[in-house]
This record gives sequence, structure tokens and C-alpha cells, in this order.
Amino acid sequence: MIINSRNKFFVTLGFVMTFMGASAHGLYQQLTPIEEGIPTYFPPTEQLSIVGEDVPEIGSNQTFDLMQSLRDEVRELRGVVDEMSFQLRELKQQQLDDYLDLDRRIGAAERKTYASDEDDDQNELLTADETGIGDMNVEPTADLDPQLQAQIREDYESASQKLLRDRDINGATLSLLAHIDRYPESNYVPNARYWLGEIYLLQEEVELARQQFTIILEQYQDHPKARDSSFKLGKIYFELGQLDLSKSLLRNASKEKGPIAEKALKFLDDNLSDK
Repeated sequence: MIINSRNKFFVTLGFVMTFMGASAHGLYQQLTPIEEGIPTYFPPTEQLSIVGEDVPEIGSNQTFDLMQSLRDEVRELRGVVDEMSFQLRELKQQQLDDYLDLDRRIGAAERKTYASDEDDDQNELLTADETGIGDMNVEPTADLDPQLQAQIREDYESASQKLLRDRDINGATLSLLAHIDRYPESNYVPNARYWLGEIYLLQEEVELARQQFTIILEQYQDHPKARDSSFKLGKIYFELGQLDLSKSLLRNASKEKGPIAEKALKFLDDNLSDK
């Protein structure tokens, strides 16, 4: 009897378990599967938003505005730098122009002072006019053919014009030397030698100048350029330290009245009065 009661218990238990299993299986079929991931009911946080692919639109606009503002400021600064660079260049150019103008003024004043104190040598050559260089009052040589005299005059005028009109020092030098060589009997030879001496002084060829002035004194004592040559030689020998010879030549140049005599006397008083 006890055995029958136990069998009934196990039969009943098996039936109950079978029923519960079937019920659980049906319930499982009715339920919707749960997807993995972040529950939709979790509110999005700031960190999750930043990590996502899409940056919020308000952040992009702020970055663009900031970059545009920086570009504008850089552009403005570049414009200011360009303007300041231009003003600096203008200021430097103005300073250079002022300096050059001042230098020209000082140079002109120095040349003017030098011309008043040393109004011979180079200045006599550079400021000579057509009459001074051309020496048109030179009397023709009496024993020369008129046609030859015309050729001589034309040749000398051509040489002197290179010096006067063209300021061609080298060309004038060659032409004057050629005139002396072609026409040694020309009455213009003393004049040609004198202006050669002036040219050599201008070029600081002192020995060549001394030779030309010496030839005039030795070969053309009565020529008007002889006293001028005596004055020039007096100054040359003074620079060479031959003071006695310098004084003698300057005194010779000061014998007759005129501009050359005044220059010679002044040079003697200024430089050789106590020697």
C-alpha cells in the first residue's frame, strides 16, 4: 500500500514537470528577442555624442567662425605690415635724396670757393670760351700761302672745338699734338702747346705740363702766352719744392699789369713772402 502511494506521487510529479516545460516553451516563443547594445531608455551623454561620427552642428559653426576671424586678423596685419614697409622705403629714399642734394650743394660751394682762390690751372681750361681757346686774333704768317694759312686756321679751330664744344679731352689732346706735328710753322703752335699744358695739369700729368710751358718760354718769349706759362711754371716748381726757381718765374709773370700779374703777386704774398 505504501508502494502504490509512492508510485502515484512520482507519476503526478512527472506530469506536473511536463506541463511546466510545455508552458515555458510557449512563453519563450511569444517573447521578443532582446538586441545587444545600449538600451534605448539610457539618456545620451556628452561623451557619447563627442565620440560619435557626427559632430554637432553648433560646434562646427563655432570653429568655422573662429578660423574666419583669425584669417581676417592675419589679412589686416599683413596689410599693416605692407603699408609700414612702403612708408619705410619712402623714408629711406627721401633721406637718400636729401643727402645727395646736400652733397651736391656742398660740392658746388667747394668748387666755387676753389675757383675764387685758385682761378687758374683747371678752371681756366674748363671755363674758357671760344675766344680764349680759339685765339682768333693770331696774325697769319706773312710768308705762307693764303690757302695754306686757311688750312692751318681750320685745323686749329677743329682741335680747339673738341676741347670747347665737345669737352673731348682725349680727342683735343690728339688733335693739338697733330696740329703741332703737321704745321710746325703755324702761329697757333704756342697756343696749342699752352692748352696742352692745361690739359696735362687737369690730368695731373705735371711733367708733361712742365715740358709744354717750358717750350713756350724758351721758343716763344714774346708770345702773349709766355707770361701765362711763366706763372704756371712758377706754381709747378713751388709744388716740386724748387722755391727759388718758383719765385723767379712768378716775379717774371708779375712784371706787367694784368690778371696774370695780379695772380702771380698774390701767390708770392701768400706762399713765398718770407722765403
